[in-house]
Amino acid sequence: MASVRERQLRYQLPILMGHDPGASDSERFPKTMKDYRTGGTPWIVIIDSSGKVVFNDFHINADKFVGFLRGVLV
Repeated sequence: MASVRERQLRYQLPILMGHDPGASDSERFPKTMKDYRTGGTPWIVIIDSSGKVVFNDFHINADKFVGFLRGVLV
């Protein structure tokens, strides 16, 4: 979780960010994996303010992602 916060501060992203480590039971998947049908960890899911998933994938270009976020935060 610390690395999520470090990236948020590094790129000055004034948005909510989270990490779902899952349950302690190794047979259960984290709720976010079930809800958004992600393929594993790490995985990026971006949900707009209306609740619509606007990005859901494993690979992401950090620079393009930051540019995208700055565009939607304006």
